[in-house]
Parts: sequence; structure tokens; C-alpha cells
Amino acid sequence: MSYKKIYTLEDIRETAQLSFPDQFLLIANTAVYTFEKISYTNGDRVGRQADMLSIGHYYKKEVGPTVWAHTQGSCIKYYFGKPSEVCVPVPEAHKTCIYYHEPFKFMGSTQGCTDSRRSMTVGRKYEQTAFETVVHFVFLLTRRIILVSNDAGTDLLANLQFASMNLEHKLNAKKDGKYASHEQASKDATDLHLEGVASMEPSTVTALHKKHPRLSSPAVMTPRKRTRIGSRSLPIESSSPRESFSNPCWVHC
Repeated sequence: MSYKKIYTLEDIRETAQLSFPDQFLLIANTAVYTFEKISYTNGDRVGRQADMLSIGHYYKKEVGPTVWAHTQGSCIKYYFGKPSEVCVPVPEAHKTCIYYHEPFKFMGSTQGCTDSRRSMTVGRKYEQTAFETVVHFVFLLTRRIILVSNDAGTDLLANLQFASMNLEHKLNAKKDGKYASHEQASKDATDLHLEGVASMEPSTVTALHKKHPRLSSPAVMTPRKRTRIGSRSLPIESSSPRESFSNPCWVHC
């Protein structure tokens, strides 16, 4: 099957809004992308400037130099360094050392792996093609370019759909994970509170009841009795029932 050689933003938007409208809204959110005016050189000591898209880190996850992507509508070039410095190209042989940050790392299926060997498997090659489609799309979306040349002859719309579907799935998983972590943290805090109350002396519990009558129910505030064996004090559960509560790298130019 042959695909279009040239794509505009309207070409992509028209198809995406019909085929995957909800996911397209996520990937078309310009607020999640960061552009900077970057000074750079291509190794010829000639200084240049261009708007570049922050996509990840070079060599080390999260702490490596920032990687910037730049395109004029055909191939994509990658640079690394601080925005305040002159950035240099990422060597072709080291493009597998680019670690994508959010939201890009949510658009693929292998970016979360911890393997030290980041070889170009078939899956990662397709994933990289999808990433580069997203970079082109974001440059189109922000009107930094007006068209994309599909020199590689790939299905750009399928690539964008792949990235959009992964983005939706990973964002939902992240949201669910945060909710579960919040619930567990709340439960742990409640349990810790109950243990602390149970170890109090009866006089302290009574004083707390008077000062904070809504702090907890009497059943929860019931202290545990203690008995002494030798020099150690061991807790013995009260006969009163205890209740527990918890809050319900890469297309070559």
C-alpha cells in the first residue's frame, strides 16, 4: 500500500478526529510539550538558532543532558545540552541512548524497560518511527512547519494512532496507580494512628476524648491492657472488639 508523500495538519486532524477522536485530543494538547529557542552547531563551528522540542535525556534517565528535536518537515535531527549553552548533535551511533520523558515515554510500549542493552529490535524501530511521527505532528500543531514530507513511505496516521492509544492507556494506568497509592497511604496512616491510640494510658485516652470528642469512636479508643513479665511489658488485647477503618532512536536523514 502506498501512502501520501505530503501531509498537512488538516490531513492528520481530519482522519484522526474520525478514527480516534478521544485519544487525538490527548496527544494534541500543546500544553504538555516544551519548546525552547536553542543555539546549536552541526559540528562546523557555525552557530545557529532554532525552536526545538524537548523530548528526553541523553545517556542517563532523568539526569542526563536534555535532548532536543528539530525538523523542517523532512528528517529529524537531535541535539543535547542545556538551553543556555550551545547544543551539539547526538551521534548517530548513540541515538539508542535517548531516554524519552513524559509525555513521549507514554507513547510507546518499550520505553519503561530497565534493560541496559537498548538494541534496535523490530518493535523499537517501529516505536521510534511512531515517536518521530509525533515530533512532526507537534511541529505542525504549533505552526512551526506547514507540511511533513513522508520520505520513508510509512503510514503516518497509523503511527500517530499507535502513539495516541498508548498515551491514553499509560495515562489511565498512571492515574489509577496514584489513586491506589493514595488509598494505601491513607489506610497506613489510619492504622498507625489506631496503634498509637491503643498504646496510650487510659487517663490519656480520657483526656483526648474530652478535648476532641469527634476524634474517633470509643471502640477505637479502647486501650490495650498490659501485663509485666520480668522487665518487659507485653501487650494483651482487650476483650472489647477493635474496629478498623480505611478511607472508603531512529529514521536516518
